[in-house]
Amino acid sequence: MELHLDTCPDGQSQQCQSSSLRQTLAQVLAATGKSLIMLSIGMLIGFPTVLIPVLTSKDYKGDLHFNRDQASWYGALTYIFQPVGSIASGALLQSFGCKKLMILINVPQIGCWLMIYFATSNFVLYVSSALVGLVIGLMEAPTIRYISEISHPSLRGILTTYSVLFTSLGFLAVYSLGSLTDWQHVALISAAVPVICIIILFQIPETPMWLMSKGRAAEALESLQWLRGWTTADMVEDEFAKLEYYAKKKSCKTLHGYGKSVDTKDEVKETPAENGVDGVSGGGKMSVKPSVSFQVEVGFEKRGFADKLGDLTCKEMTVPLGKCIVLITLSCFSGLPLIRPYLVAIFAQLNLPIQPNWTSVLVTFLGIAGNIGCMALVNRVGKKPLVICSSAASAVCLILLSIFLMQSTPEAMQDRANPNWWPLILFFVLFFSFNMGLQPLPWVYLSEILPYKGRGIATGIAASIFYIVIFFGVKMFSTMERELGLQGTFLLYAAVCIAGIFFTYFILPETEGRFLSDIETDAEREITVISNKGNTVNA
Repeated sequence: MELHLDTCPDGQSQQCQSSSLRQTLAQVLAATGKSLIMLSIGMLIGFPTVLIPVLTSKDYKGDLHFNRDQASWYGALTYIFQPVGSIASGALLQSFGCKKLMILINVPQIGCWLMIYFATSNFVLYVSSALVGLVIGLMEAPTIRYISEISHPSLRGILTTYSVLFTSLGFLAVYSLGSLTDWQHVALISAAVPVICIIILFQIPETPMWLMSKGRAAEALESLQWLRGWTTADMVEDEFAKLEYYAKKKSCKTLHGYGKSVDTKDEVKETPAENGVDGVSGGGKMSVKPSVSFQVEVGFEKRGFADKLGDLTCKEMTVPLGKCIVLITLSCFSGLPLIRPYLVAIFAQLNLPIQPNWTSVLVTFLGIAGNIGCMALVNRVGKKPLVICSSAASAVCLILLSIFLMQSTPEAMQDRANPNWWPLILFFVLFFSFNMGLQPLPWVYLSEILPYKGRGIATGIAASIFYIVIFFGVKMFSTMERELGLQGTFLLYAAVCIAGIFFTYFILPETEGRFLSDIETDAEREITVISNKGNTVNA
């Protein structure tokens, strides 16, 4: 239940303000605990950017070396194994829940960093890269789903973007460490992050929705009380009733209250919007009769493989899942995710006024600024305008970079006395604009528009497809650069950004500030209308 100062009773605005601040603080703390995983994941993803330039350098005196092909395999291996982890993540999530699975994921993360630190051969580095892929894949479903299920609609967009911010902070941390020390010590220092993360995760609650789906209503209520500012049961009555109704509607047979079974058709009902609290649909309020109140235990049906397969193949799932897959694929081929392992080498080619390693640090700062900008604006302007503006700005930057490369001579690229400022400025704007929309918001949509039944596995499938695309994109980058040149490659990425503008404008729904159940209900209604029109035409 959200409190607004403009709806507080006279003389109670201070109390309402205090309650609202407590709600926000509790949800931010829970989101921060989860987001530390994203910090570690960002460091893992960013590490090849530190390692590849060192091991491909002719001046490096260490025992390990990469040629160009080996470097591309090291950069891409992570993405081969991520789909395996993503699919497994969706299946494991339903059994373990978000919190427990996030804790378990940190253990192999520690192993990844230690393998890198003690690596004595390229083979060990390849194995560590594959393990990183599995870890990142396992992370997808619980981290995407956690924020969407713990946060109030008014904070969900901000908190999801806040979580993505930690990925950028992970990039910044590993790039900064790579500029200050050797790659082995970068790995050793980074191993401390998942240890801290495990400790923090033990302090935050499981999601109320998952607990309710397991019939653990009392624990779900306690979790909701924690997340809404460590408050009392009566203060979350309306939101808990809504959650209770949603659980019943989606997967439960009966509610059992005070030792007797009751039919929830009679016990849980919608009341008109004038009651003043948003409900399941139409602005109504959920009211629960005293015989059920909060002291309910929800009995759930055992669901077999055929039921779960049906969840994934019904139109209510395939339509929003298809939208998510297209959006994250467009995000991937917008450029930055594919060139990240090669950033230092690209910066070195462009004869920039700043050393390539430090340039990677600076552009990451701009990426973080973009994430913060997204957090500040998403509640005010919505998600669709941000994705459209981000795509447009990224396309312009990529086109201008291509034009610069077409007009530059080899001599200008070698003239250290006259470094090139324009590509540096364009990369600054590119990182800022990409991180303001195209980077975080596709994953926000993935956490919001998929129906609850099958959401975990569907999230894993979408993430798997994303990483398969990333693998081929990263692996093909060297070939594309050789055949098309860097300028042609950037033009191709710009075309994808332009396609993303049209897809977002015409296809994507606006979800900002809405309850997940309402988003799902509207999607079901839209699919029903389309199906009815199709049946009418066929008739």
